[in-house]
Amino acid sequence: MKIRIAWIGKTKEPAIQALTDEYLKRISRYVPVEGVALRDEADLLAKFGASAKGGSSTKSTLVLMDSRGKEFSSEQFAKFLGEYQDRNPLPLVLVIGGADGFSDEARSAAQNIISLGKMTLGEAGLLERPSISPDGKRVAVGISPSDAREKIWIYDVERGTRIPLVSEENGSNLYRPIWSPDGKQIAYRDTVGKDSTLVVHNSDGSGEERRPGGLHFELIGPDDWSPDGRYVSVELTKFQGRANWQDVLRVAELETGKPVFDIGDASGGKFSPDGHWLAYYDESSGQVYVTAFPVRGAKTAVESVGGGDVRWRGDGQELFYVTDDQMLTAVQVRESAQEFRVLGSQPLFRLQLPNNVGFYDVTRDGKRFLVNIRTWKEQTKPLMVITNWAAELQNSRK
Repeated sequence: MKIRIAWIGKTKEPAIQALTDEYLKRISRYVPVEGVALRDEADLLAKFGASAKGGSSTKSTLVLMDSRGKEFSSEQFAKFLGEYQDRNPLPLVLVIGGADGFSDEARSAAQNIISLGKMTLGEAGLLERPSISPDGKRVAVGISPSDAREKIWIYDVERGTRIPLVSEENGSNLYRPIWSPDGKQIAYRDTVGKDSTLVVHNSDGSGEERRPGGLHFELIGPDDWSPDGRYVSVELTKFQGRANWQDVLRVAELETGKPVFDIGDASGGKFSPDGHWLAYYDESSGQVYVTAFPVRGAKTAVESVGGGDVRWRGDGQELFYVTDDQMLTAVQVRESAQEFRVLGSQPLFRLQLPNNVGFYDVTRDGKRFLVNIRTWKEQTKPLMVITNWAAELQNSRK
């Protein structure tokens, strides 16, 4: 079986093209595959439509990826491909459309229409800071309904189910979940009034909340839990007016709350997998740095360009961060107890949403990313054009 993966529209971003080429290269190890960039839907119908010379009716099978198609989970899609390979000798053409989907003409020309809805996690909504469990099987995420306080939910990735971390009757805001190294607990911020506290709860929803170390502040933001389970990195935010605040990155002992060290004007502290280094975002310079841990040493700049929201790969030999222009970037490093060195970097792909909502996480092997995206509905909101607005404004003032 040969697969053609086609998409409408050509990218002008070299990094996106490089990522596409790498993706096709990896797939080609398992099945012959070809990437096809189409100018528009007319080009699609001309190349693969049933009426085209050598089109889908005789030379290939056309499958459209459309939100209005039949929903497949990852397992169902894999089964579909396996059965097609066993029973059909024709090349399979998988076409990725734009945000508006496909026209009725294109849909009628296809042999199958598939939706990737079940391959996404959760329902549409305001999803805050998704965090993947150490084993990659669950995701903790804050959800902010329009009519209620933010709560933390735990998704089972394989089953597609979810449970609330704590009882929904809890009246406070729960925010920013981080996993314990063994995946059995989750730490998060509980905010009541003008004070916030670091809280820990069993990740399966059982038991009661506890507040180890009495860690609290005007605004506290959990960033990471050390590999040995002894320390946490948190952001302490003090407001000095509506549009003015100051952040301090603190590493503290979890059970006692005793500070190990503070870094001023910093946030987003992430421990290396072996616990010897701490990566963080320096708000003064706008860059990502790495310093030794637990004894703080000199800092090393990860890149010369601005960016933040850093993550480690599970073996400690790669970092990920988001540049100021939303490019998710991989940085190859050499890391051990005695040494940290930057070897090189590679842009991966651009996030769709800005930093304050464009949250992401990465699996320990560095091969899968969980990112926030806009829903199809949000992308296709109608554009309203108001004419003669000056006269209407004058009339409203009379």
